[in-house]
Amino acid sequence: VDADSSHQVDADSSHPSSYQEQQQQQQQHQQQQLSEAFSHRICASAFFRLHSIGPHAEKIHKQYIGGDLSIITHQNAGKKRKRKTTDAMNDLRSSLQALYDEYINSIECKRKGDDFTLPVSISKRNYYEEWCRKRGWEPIKTDTANGQYAKVADFELLDGYYRTEEEESLAEAEGRYVVGVAKRVVAFTNFMYCWNNEFPNMKTQGRVGKGMFIGERYGSGKWDRNR
Repeated sequence: VDADSSHQVDADSSHPSSYQEQQQQQQQHQQQQLSEAFSHRICASAFFRLHSIGPHAEKIHKQYIGGDLSIITHQNAGKKRKRKTTDAMNDLRSSLQALYDEYINSIECKRKGDDFTLPVSISKRNYYEEWCRKRGWEPIKTDTANGQYAKVADFELLDGYYRTEEEESLAEAEGRYVVGVAKRVVAFTNFMYCWNNEFPNMKTQGRVGKGMFIGERYGSGKWDRNR
């Protein structure tokens, strides 16, 4: 009898010992099924409303009974996606890739492991400003000493560039100098994020003045990675 009892205990030990454990296993199984069924992200609020589940299910039922249930319109519904920003980032990546390919094997660059340092004539800020000018904009600095820029919306158009095709056509009709329509640019923070994360081994020599390194001026031995 003792052996049978022991066998019975061992057999029962492999099964959930309480209702709470059964519920937990069932929820885990449902979550696994949902993960397999929905490999893409969906709106949680829309999913809860569709299946009348979730923390606000009771409120939804009351609204339905009272005839006050309406379809939620998200704030981003009907808005155009920021394709222009994506185009600008793609152009920036292409430009940085071209710079990378030009100097990766250049004898002008110093090397340390997989890292290589661009010539002192190339800095991140100078390259950013040059990239903006190629797209028709003059970056405006709010703090020249620290190299801080104004918002992209406050950048000035270069001579011959226009904001829209309508303005460009009007300028041509009036006989003004026309280069084309300015293309969108990204903020310096986005530029730095792209450079540091996608081209981390392409370094620049931080500068304070004419070819002067910050480490040489202040004796810190450190370079300003943003310059």
